[in-house]
Amino acid sequence: MDLHFTPEDISFRMRVRKWFEENAPKQELKTLDERKAWHRKMYDAGFVGMGWPKEYGGKNARPMEQAIVADEMARVSAPSTVNGLGISICGPTIIVHGTEQQKQRFLKKILTAEEIWCQLFSEPNAGSDLASLKTRAEDQGDYFEINGQKVWTSGGFIADWGILLARTDPHAPKHQGISFFLFNMRQPGVEVRPLKQITANADFCEVFFTNARAEKENLIGQLN
Repeated sequence: MDLHFTPEDISFRMRVRKWFEENAPKQELKTLDERKAWHRKMYDAGFVGMGWPKEYGGKNARPMEQAIVADEMARVSAPSTVNGLGISICGPTIIVHGTEQQKQRFLKKILTAEEIWCQLFSEPNAGSDLASLKTRAEDQGDYFEINGQKVWTSGGFIADWGILLARTDPHAPKHQGISFFLFNMRQPGVEVRPLKQITANADFCEVFFTNARAEKENLIGQLN
């Protein structure tokens, strides 16, 4: 593996460095609107979702190019994107496993941070042992009814959507009978409680579901 910078890499770095030196905020971004505005500015400049395929709004950027952007952001202490989980996990999952309808509905709004995403996996009595999760998704005909609890949900209090793992077959072996949903966080039956840390920040949340809905059109992959 050749880890040396090519002339093209060096030229790209200089362009990226100049942009962040001229545009990176000089003060802390304190509000969600400020963070979204910075995210959108980076998106307009082509620095968000760089590794995504071009047909879904990305740049097909090489890992080296992505590393250079991260390096130059760190050099000037530039804030990260407001939709990090959406860009790095949720969007790529939809790209690989989603239907074309799901891609058209969600991907652009993930890139622009019009919709913020979170991950709904860990549970109080299971941690990250997903085979032990207990959140239930019961088939109600045209949707699944969601009941249960998640914890350590990063950014849950600002999220519009989440990727949710729930048990759809309670009789299956514990490593089976689990399904993956794109889940609307802005609906009745969803309660988000921030978890205050010793620093007084509340980056993590616990999320409670009481007869909430996951639409069947938002199932990712096969049931169970």
